[in-house]
Amino acid sequence: MDVKRILDTIREVEVWAQRMESLKGRMRGLPRSQRATLRSELEIVHQQLEHYQALVADMKRSVAQPMFSDFVEKV
Repeated sequence: MDVKRILDTIREVEVWAQRMESLKGRMRGLPRSQRATLRSELEIVHQQLEHYQALVADMKRSVAQPMFSDFVEKV
């Protein structure tokens, strides 16, 4: 697994998480009628965040599996 890809994906998770917090903050300051317009954007951000979090989890598993296999072979 390419370390640069893993780090880039982790950075992407951080970007989407910051975007989500920013949207939530903006929504808090708006009247209820105006918050509805940002809810669809918040849902998209939430989906992207989940996607990148799942990628990171998959990458961790793909890195951990060979390490565990190597350990078992040595024991």
